[in-house]
Amino acid sequence: MNICVVSTFDPSKGLNFDRFKEIYTNNAAPTLADYVSEWGIAKINEYKSVITYNCSDTDRLVAWLSTDDMKQWNADNGCSDEIYFLNK
Repeated sequence: MNICVVSTFDPSKGLNFDRFKEIYTNNAAPTLADYVSEWGIAKINEYKSVITYNCSDTDRLVAWLSTDDMKQWNADNGCSDEIYFLNK
Protein backbone atom coordinates (compact mmCIF):
# COMPACT_ATOMS: atom_id res chain seq x y z
CA MET A 1 0.00 0.00 0.00
CA ASN A 2 1.13 3.52 -0.65
CA ILE A 3 1.28 5.88 2.30
CA CYS A 4 1.95 9.60 2.43
CA VAL A 5 3.15 11.34 5.61
CA VAL A 6 3.10 15.13 5.75
CA SER A 7 5.43 16.41 8.48
CA THR A 8 5.37 19.97 9.76
CA PHE A 9 8.19 21.38 11.91
CA ASP A 10 8.09 24.16 14.50
CA PRO A 11 10.76 26.72 13.50
CA SER A 12 11.32 27.67 17.15
CA LYS A 13 12.64 24.14 17.86
CA GLY A 14 15.46 24.46 15.33
CA LEU A 15 14.40 21.68 12.96
CA ASN A 16 14.14 22.45 9.26
CA PHE A 17 13.72 20.32 6.15
CA ASP A 18 17.43 19.70 5.50
CA ARG A 19 18.08 18.56 9.07
CA PHE A 20 14.94 16.41 9.09
CA LYS A 21 15.94 14.74 5.81
CA GLU A 22 19.42 14.00 7.15
CA ILE A 23 18.08 12.49 10.39
CA TYR A 24 15.44 10.49 8.54
CA THR A 25 17.80 9.14 5.89
CA ASN A 26 20.48 8.11 8.38
CA ASN A 27 18.30 6.75 11.18
CA ALA A 28 14.71 6.02 10.24
CA ALA A 29 14.94 4.67 6.70
CA PRO A 30 17.20 1.69 7.58
CA THR A 31 14.75 0.68 10.34
CA LEU A 32 11.91 0.38 7.83
CA ALA A 33 13.71 -1.75 5.23
CA ASP A 34 11.85 -4.95 6.20
CA TYR A 35 8.46 -3.58 5.14
CA VAL A 36 9.10 -0.44 3.07
CA SER A 37 10.36 -1.29 -0.42
CA GLU A 38 10.57 2.28 -1.68
CA TRP A 39 10.31 5.75 -0.20
CA GLY A 40 10.84 9.33 -1.25
CA ILE A 41 10.99 12.65 0.53
CA ALA A 42 10.07 16.06 -0.87
CA LYS A 43 10.41 19.57 0.49
CA ILE A 44 7.20 21.59 0.59
CA ASN A 45 8.89 24.52 2.32
CA GLU A 46 11.60 25.03 4.93
CA TYR A 47 9.34 23.62 7.66
CA LYS A 48 7.23 21.01 5.87
CA SER A 49 7.97 17.76 4.06
CA VAL A 50 6.14 14.90 2.41
CA ILE A 51 7.37 11.32 2.61
CA THR A 52 5.83 8.65 0.41
CA TYR A 53 6.17 4.95 1.17
CA ASN A 54 5.50 1.75 -0.74
CA CYS A 55 4.72 -0.35 2.30
CA SER A 56 3.97 -4.07 2.58
CA ASP A 57 2.93 -3.88 6.26
CA THR A 58 1.05 -0.69 7.07
CA ASP A 59 0.34 -1.81 10.62
CA ARG A 60 4.07 -1.98 11.36
CA LEU A 61 4.70 1.42 9.81
CA VAL A 62 1.88 3.07 11.75
CA ALA A 63 3.03 1.31 14.93
CA TRP A 64 6.57 2.63 14.37
CA LEU A 65 5.27 6.16 13.81
CA SER A 66 3.26 5.84 17.06
CA THR A 67 5.95 4.54 19.43
CA ASP A 68 6.67 6.43 22.63
CA ASP A 69 10.17 7.22 21.32
CA MET A 70 8.73 8.69 18.12
CA LYS A 71 6.14 10.70 20.04
CA GLN A 72 8.89 12.07 22.29
CA TRP A 73 11.11 12.90 19.29
CA ASN A 74 8.20 14.73 17.67
CA ALA A 75 7.54 16.69 20.88
CA ASP A 76 11.21 17.56 21.35
CA ASN A 77 11.57 18.73 17.75
CA GLY A 78 8.16 20.35 17.23
CA CYS A 79 7.22 17.87 14.50
CA SER A 80 3.65 16.84 13.73
CA ASP A 81 2.63 14.19 11.20
CA GLU A 82 -0.49 13.66 9.12
CA ILE A 83 -0.75 10.14 7.67
CA TYR A 84 -2.67 9.43 4.46
CA PHE A 85 -3.37 5.98 3.05
CA LEU A 86 -3.48 6.00 -0.76
CA ASN A 87 -5.43 3.48 -2.79
CA LYS A 88 -3.13 3.68 -5.78
